[in-house]
Amino acid sequence: MMDERSRMKKRCGVVGSAFGAGFWAGAVTLLVMIAAGIWIAMQPARYFDIQLTDTGVGVMGTATFTGFTSEFLNGGRFNMIEFGRDMLTADAMGYPKQVFLVGYFGWIPCVAAFVGVLGALRYIFRNIKRYDTPFTTQNIKALYILGIIIIAGLYMYRTVLPLVCWTMGFGTGDFTILDFYSFFPGTPFFCLAYIFDYGCVLQKESDETL
Repeated sequence: MMDERSRMKKRCGVVGSAFGAGFWAGAVTLLVMIAAGIWIAMQPARYFDIQLTDTGVGVMGTATFTGFTSEFLNGGRFNMIEFGRDMLTADAMGYPKQVFLVGYFGWIPCVAAFVGVLGALRYIFRNIKRYDTPFTTQNIKALYILGIIIIAGLYMYRTVLPLVCWTMGFGTGDFTILDFYSFFPGTPFFCLAYIFDYGCVLQKESDETL
């Protein structure tokens, strides 16, 4: 029994370290994105472009920034932002810089949410290794926070970003303030928190019995 517990504790430590590495890598990427975004915002409008493509099921938008000379920065989320179906109107063609910056700085909270998820998972597995049990009040709080982070990230992308585009005059207004689809992915973690809370009660009763 002790050997099995030791193995499981070691595995939790390895998984926690993996999430930790992902968390720190994500945190560094996030800081680079913020710094790059501030620099991009100060660049002239001629470095920005936007394309709208009719896919047959909706119009997709792609805003790009061409002012980078680094191949690393010219890849991924640093110089190209994609907008979801029917998020932008034809008026967006006249505001390439504004559209890019709205998309860029709207994407940063989503990346921050992903980094937060990795940080919460790292914290949970480190607690399991530290306390020899997953049923701790710290892990219960972490699960609640995990659910909130996921909901906030999805709500930012599905509602806040389209809302900002609409208020600036180049969005279709195709969004819902009460977007229930943003809440569904976070609810399993709230359920897990309740289960862990019940596990804490059972463990406390077992410890008192012994």
